This record gives sequence, C-alpha cells and structure tokens, in this order.
Amino acid sequence: MRNLGLLVGLVAYQVLGGQARATPLGLPDATIDEDLELDEDPGKAEAIRKASEGDVSFGPVIEIERVVISGVRRTDPLIIRRALGLAVGEVLRAGDPRLGGAWLRIMALGYFSDVALSLSRGTRRGAVTLNVQVVERGSITLDRIFLGTSESSPIWAGIDIGDANVFGSGVGVSVAVVWTMEGDSADLPGADPQLALRFRTGVRNLHGGPISLHAAFLYDDASEPVPLGSGFRIVPYERAGGIAGGSVEIRPRLRLLCEIRVERTAGTDLGGTIMSATAGIEHDTRVDPILPVRGHYAWLSAEPTLFDHGPAGGYVRLMARVGRWIPVRGIRHVVSVHGRAGMILGDAPFFERFYATDWNRLLPPRALDLLVSTRASPDFLGTGVGKVHQGDYAVAADAEYSYRLFRRRGRIHGGDLFAGAGLFGLGPRPEGGHGLPIGLMFDAGLRLDTEIGIFELSFANALGRVRF
Repeated sequence: MRNLGLLVGLVAYQVLGGQARATPLGLPDATIDEDLELDEDPGKAEAIRKASEGDVSFGPVIEIERVVISGVRRTDPLIIRRALGLAVGEVLRAGDPRLGGAWLRIMALGYFSDVALSLSRGTRRGAVTLNVQVVERGSITLDRIFLGTSESSPIWAGIDIGDANVFGSGVGVSVAVVWTMEGDSADLPGADPQLALRFRTGVRNLHGGPISLHAAFLYDDASEPVPLGSGFRIVPYERAGGIAGGSVEIRPRLRLLCEIRVERTAGTDLGGTIMSATAGIEHDTRVDPILPVRGHYAWLSAEPTLFDHGPAGGYVRLMARVGRWIPVRGIRHVVSVHGRAGMILGDAPFFERFYATDWNRLLPPRALDLLVSTRASPDFLGTGVGKVHQGDYAVAADAEYSYRLFRRRGRIHGGDLFAGAGLFGLGPRPEGGHGLPIGLMFDAGLRLDTEIGIFELSFANALGRVRF
C-alpha cells in the first residue's frame, strides 16, 4: 500500500507536467510489492509520505473527464463504475485515497484476475482520463472436490461448484452435494449412508456499494459416529434450514457482518428448532487472498442462539481467526503466521461442537458438516490429544513458508510451494482435568490458483483421503 500511494502521489508530475502516456495508479500485486529503493531529497520524501498516507490535501487538483473501461467480456461495466467510487466530473487532489483504493475495490469484487488503473492527459490542462483495464476470471468455479475412503466411510464423494458472476450480473450461486457409503466397520454397526446438500447465493458489493448480501439452504441426512467411552455409537439425525445475512464495508478493507440462521432438526437424540444470530467483524488487507504476499486478515464473531426448542439448551459460539503474511528477501519468499480459536458457552448439540478433523491438518475435514472419518489425531507429544474427537474449546497456531513459482495470465494464474507446521488443542479432556491436550500438525505441497478454483496438492490432503 505504501508503494501504491507513492504512485498515486506522483500523478501530478507525470500527467499535469505534459506527459502523454498513461500513468499507472494501481498495479497487480506482483508489481506493487517489488521493493523500491528511492534516494530522494527531504522535500520530495515528505511529499511521498503524504501520498502514501492518502493525504487528501496533497498534490494539485485534477478533474476526471472520462472513465474508459476495457477487457470486459461478461461483467456489466456498471458494476465496475460503481466499485470505482469515482465519477466523471469529480474534482479531487492527486493524493486523495479514493484513487489508490479504487484498484482494491475492483479486485475485491472477485470477478477479475488482474486489474490495471492508469491516468492519461485529458483535453485540457488539469483534466484526466481514468483508464480501467480488467482481465476476467472464469465464470464457473470448482470450489471443492470431495473424495476419499476411511474406516467409517468406505467411500465419500461429492462436489461444490458454482458461478461467481452469473451472466455478468455480479450475483453468485453455488451448489454442493456429498454422499457417503454405508459403513462396513465391525466397530460401527448401523452406520447408514449419509447425504448433504447446500445451495448458496449472494452478491458482493451490491451495485458497487459497501453492502453485500448472501443466503444459503442446507440439508443433512446424517449417520454420525459420536464418541462414547473408548469407542463410538452411531446417531442418525436430519438437519434442514437456511441462513440469510449481509455485510457492510464501514471503511476500506473493514466489514461488519450479520446473519440469521434457522434450522429444524430430527433424530433419536435430538429434535426441535434452532434459531441463532451471528455478528462478526472482518479486516482484510491482503491484495491477493488466494496466494497472499503481504498483509493481514482478522475475523471475530459471536453466535448466540435466539431460540432453541430441543434437548440441547441455549449456547453461544465465539470464533476468532488471524493471519499475517510477510515477504522476506523479495516477494518470492513469504512467511506467514496464523491463529484460530473457538469457544462454546452453554449446551450445544454435538454437530455444533468443535471437531478434531476441522482443526488438525493431518485428519480429513468434515464434508459439508458430515463426519467422514473417526481417525484419531496422532499423539506425537504424548498429551492424550488422540483421545479427544470433539470439544467446546479449540485453538490452533501455525507458521508457513511459501515460495512463489510463477504468476501469469492464463488458465493457471499462479502457483506456490509451501511447507508449514503448528500446534492445536481441543478440549475438555474426556476424563476431565484441566488444560487442553496439545497436538502437532504439519503439511507441505503445491497450491495453485486456476481459472476454475484453488487446488492444493499436499501431504496432509492426500493423507486425509486414504484409509490406513
């Protein structure tokens, strides 16, 4: 962001000083993150500082005479114009933070793999043309492929597929389905086939503004192994319900979220209606959220039940997540640190609790909330973490190193090699006691950003899909 602001601050010299060529305002992450070594006099250094801080009083006054958008194939240009936050006839100074933030707002729409903004000289002194060139992502996205085998599910399979920009309207839809075969383990009698369905729709930055809306429908026909003593028992149940909510960008890169969830449950051990509300806050300064180079991410949410008519009482779920990406020795080498924590206060149904499979990289995660494996966490540290499958408290922290292989235009936008390790804790202990048993986790592999989605080929990913 410092370098992006620097480029904005030098617009006056390059545009108003008689330069005919276009002057870049926002550049792809691979460009703006290159370290700039500047040997400036004190006066120019102060000017650059004001530009990088988005000083609205810095630089001469300019007027936007035209906005030219190119590269659009499907997306309605009106969506881009609204996301710009700048209109023809607008008069502002060169240091106005809206100029530097326009590139980020367009990239945040999620419809483009590349966005380039530039200013060129207008028809009169002080007037400029704002040029917006975009490269659209593929319309169809493959969010996830579910496939594997385990001791409790001989086969599980499914797909999560959608269109993030239907007919260029800015509306996204996706459908996901997972099916698991009837269990064949002698230790899990009565494990029936399982089925999960999800339908989601939403629009990000409605009409180019700060408001985003989303809704989802869910259905689970589950036959879940629930911990019982040293083993498991099968609990059949059904869930059906929906979620509706939205978020608002209260300042650049900072969003507030609110949503309502209503579910109807039925089963041997549970049945009734659950209504909950979620309030959250998100701060995301990453330019590229898929293969980040620098920036940070933070999320904090609270979900209390408003109404719970069933065997479980009311409860509150608290969640937090943070991450920081730091380039070292240039942008090809990135070190990142991550942390997650969760707490449930009250009496929550078992499917709302924290599962080891969702916190330990070495285990297969739940597929659309269906538990597909009863594998225990490896107890490398001898803390008894392998005995804990569910809990009301969870925490995880890890560090990762990634090496940039390439960034390019095409069907595969980028690729990184990565390796990471960390610790996780889950509790309370089944036999009681204080503290959380701690486990070790690690992973290494290749992460790709492609035209149809993100693909990760890693040790832990492969380990979670096979039975042993």
